[in-house]
This record gives sequence, C-alpha cells and structure tokens, in this order.
Amino acid sequence: PVIGLSGPLCGSEVASLGASISAYTATYADRYQFRIRLTSDNGPTPTYYTTTELLTRFSQLNAFQGIIFQYNTSYSVSVRYRLSGSLVWSDYGTECILFTPNYPTVQIVCNSGITGLTQSITYNTFGSATGYKIKLEEIDSNNDIIPGTVQYAYRPSNIFNFTLSLFTTYPPTVGKRYNASVLVLLNGIP
Repeated sequence: PVIGLSGPLCGSEVASLGASISAYTATYADRYQFRIRLTSDNGPTPTYYTTTELLTRFSQLNAFQGIIFQYNTSYSVSVRYRLSGSLVWSDYGTECILFTPNYPTVQIVCNSGITGLTQSITYNTFGSATGYKIKLEEIDSNNDIIPGTVQYAYRPSNIFNFTLSLFTTYPPTVGKRYNASVLVLLNGIP
C-alpha cells in the first residue's frame, strides 16, 4: 500500500516557503522520503526533488535538496516509506498539489497626502528582508496607470522609508498622482 500527505495541505496554500509537511503514518515504517516537482512539469520525465531518508513522517519544504522554491507557484508532493527491517521502499503515493504564498509585501504607512518630493514616506518592516524594492507608477484621475511611468528604487534592509525624489527615471512632480508599493527582497530576490 501507499500513503499520502496528511492534514489539510492538499489543494491549499502553505504559509511559507519553509512550511511543515507530514505524511500519514505507515504501520511499522522506519523511514520516509518525500519528493516534489513543479506541477507544471508534467511531461514524460518530470524533474523530481527529494528529501533525504527521514526517521519521521514529518518534514519541511526547505528539506528538499536542489530546488529553489518560488512564490505563487504550485508544486506536487508525494511520499514513500520503508518498513522496519526491509530495504524495499513502497511506491510513492498519490501526489498532493500545494501552493506557495504570494510574494511578501509590506504596507506603506499612508499619510493624508504628500506635501513635497522630499517628504519621508515610511513602510513597515519584514523580519527576514535583505532589502526592499519600491515601485512607483503615475496614475490618472481614474486611478489607471499611465503607460511608461513605472519605475523602481531599492532600499537596504535597515532603511524603512523613501522619498519621491529617489525616483529619477521619470522624476515625480508636485500635483500629479502616484501609486507606490513595496516588495520585500529575500536573499536579494524580489
């Protein structure tokens, strides 16, 4: 017989890229091994990544070897086991599809209005951020983005504010409308 993943993981979004996963108990099993693939990699020879042999039915996504998880992506996970005293593994069980969370962002602390291009605009912090990528886009009176006005600025992880004067590709001007958002950089990756 084969086993599958336990809990409400299948078809749901995990809380983080290092989320815990677990298998149903296999009676008399002394080893478990999980494997994962991109759900979109469903050709005749998909690329699988595995954990090492585990002494427990519990693991984490960051235990898979050789894979770099992406945000907002679906993965197919399955598990196999080995009975105590045996060298033979079961087949992998039915794949469970799970989804990684959307890329983390932080909230800008909104003021009633920006009065100048050098006014400091602050944003909340994200614990493991290695930096922040700030996106600024000009919008019209209908709140539609004006094409060709999107620009980015980067801030280190120890700075939690920016000014509109930081953007130089399309310098902002007083009296125009803008949307700003802040992406979290993790290991330098937005």
